[in-house]
Amino acid sequence: MDIHYIHIVIEKYLQGTATKAEIEVVDRWLTLLDNEQNWTSISAEKLDSVEKEIWSKLNVSIRAEQNLTSTAQQKVELKPTTKLVSIKLFIKVAAVFLIVVATYFIYTFITKPFSNFDKHIQTLVINGWKSKQNNSKNNDSVVLEDGTEIILTPQAIVYYPTHFESDKREVRLKGTAFFSVAKDKYRPFFVFSKSIVTRVLGTSFWVKDEEKETASQVAVKSGAVAVFVNNSEDKIATTTVKGVLLKPNEKAVFYRKEERFATEIIDNPEPVIADSVDGIKGYQGAPIQYQFSDTKLIEITKGLQLEYGITIILENEELGNLTFTGDISGFSYFDKIKIICKSLRINYEIKENRLLIKK
Repeated sequence: MDIHYIHIVIEKYLQGTATKAEIEVVDRWLTLLDNEQNWTSISAEKLDSVEKEIWSKLNVSIRAEQNLTSTAQQKVELKPTTKLVSIKLFIKVAAVFLIVVATYFIYTFITKPFSNFDKHIQTLVINGWKSKQNNSKNNDSVVLEDGTEIILTPQAIVYYPTHFESDKREVRLKGTAFFSVAKDKYRPFFVFSKSIVTRVLGTSFWVKDEEKETASQVAVKSGAVAVFVNNSEDKIATTTVKGVLLKPNEKAVFYRKEERFATEIIDNPEPVIADSVDGIKGYQGAPIQYQFSDTKLIEITKGLQLEYGITIILENEELGNLTFTGDISGFSYFDKIKIICKSLRINYEIKENRLLIKK
């Protein structure tokens, strides 16, 4: 809808220089306004839906008027004695302008700046891309044409094409979502969010890129994921900030202000899923037993590394010879580590995506 056109029509109406067709259009707007609720009492949360409703109602009228003004230039001369703009009429016209135009600019451009990322999404939607927004209080999901499943957290929205291109698969994300990407070694899958770009072939991972937060995150459950900075053109940025490669149970945190990545262990590591892609092999075979009797620490850490894919470094060889007795089955990864360390009176420290056991 042409906002500039709306402004011109209202201005001409108030000045008495509008065409007959333009007068009819504004009169219809006033009728619509009279039929609506009390605008002064409407909540800020409803402004966006109200705006869409008004645009929908005025769409036919405005398009018809634009066609008329392109073929007819006859103006209606209004005598001051027969057509005076009253205070009441002025308020009504101003209300139309404020609700339809001012709200659009203030709400969209001040409270929600229209970034290049948003502009690109708008272009994609115009070109036929679909969208799925989770307006509920629970997680919701959407399955794409290739079998990829996306679980959207509340308020998250994903944009995707009806059909992917022959050499790649791309989606756009606002908010937080979990991706279970269908394997396709010939077509990498890209998730573009406002700050970062995530590239995979087939895997499962979380992307969290909330506008209100200072950092963006990608956390990997299975497979391998490459994460890059998203530049102003909605593409992988060529900057001094290098991308990071993530393995299962790792996450990348991108701090926007400092423009840097930090690779960390996820909060709740889980056993690595077998047959992960991109050369990262998960644990296969019978479950590892966590019932130990005088078992050397070096052997225990090897089993943990195999099952969780997290590198464990022993500060010295002497630590590896310490023995542990106990049953830690059923505990979470970090609880297992804590129980072992407390029993052996040693400590551990997380250093980026690795775990260091020390005295």
